[in-house]
Amino acid sequence: MLTNREKKQFLVFEKRLSMPKWKFILVHGVLAWGLTVAVLITGYEMWVQKKSLKELLDQELWIRVVLFPLAGIAYGWWMWKFISRQYKKLSQKELMP
Repeated sequence: MLTNREKKQFLVFEKRLSMPKWKFILVHGVLAWGLTVAVLITGYEMWVQKKSLKELLDQELWIRVVLFPLAGIAYGWWMWKFISRQYKKLSQKELMP
């Protein structure tokens, strides 16, 4: 028997897993994590460390635009695996009397 919290998690996991794996990785890994982190770090350097966009373009911006989305692929894949395991555990628990 699932608790109310577990039922809510189960429904969220079910919705996320209904998405194709590649789309989940793209949305949650590359876009939601990779590009967001790249933009936040670049913004931090521009406003707090007072670097100009030209300085960033000449230095490490291109590396960030490539590396963070690649890391986002790994993050999205890991999240897919984690959610799949949690979903299986909850579905097995739901079947128990």
